[in-house]
Amino acid sequence: MQGGQELETIERACSAMEEAREADEVLNAQTVLLALAGAHYNYETLIRLVGRDRMIRSSVIEHFMEEGEAKGRAEGENRGRLDAERELCLEMVREFRPALLATATPLILDCSDTDKLKQWCVLAPKSRDDAEFARALGLDV
Repeated sequence: MQGGQELETIERACSAMEEAREADEVLNAQTVLLALAGAHYNYETLIRLVGRDRMIRSSVIEHFMEEGEAKGRAEGENRGRLDAERELCLEMVREFRPALLATATPLILDCSDTDKLKQWCVLAPKSRDDAEFARALGLDV
């Protein structure tokens, strides 16, 4: 299913099903059709294609809702982990490299690589001096 004629086919099928007599059979058939279409089209496309009412009655909407919630949870967890790594890194610099805190803070706050932040946390106390740590941060010394 790549769009174009396939979208028209799905729309015609949903309309034909609406004209059927048995409401439960229509809902079951539409659910199957939308589930198959959901594997190839995003939620917005299906809403535009078959209408919000049909989607709400379908289990496909449950799939998209669960998928969206899972994605949101994962993004939130990643954001929380990143914020914690940044905060820890700032604390390590504040404790072990206070002379570099003003220079390092923007780098740390802009960094979105948790592995790099962890590396900087470890290097803050282990570096021989501020210059070595500054080089590890990518700063010119």
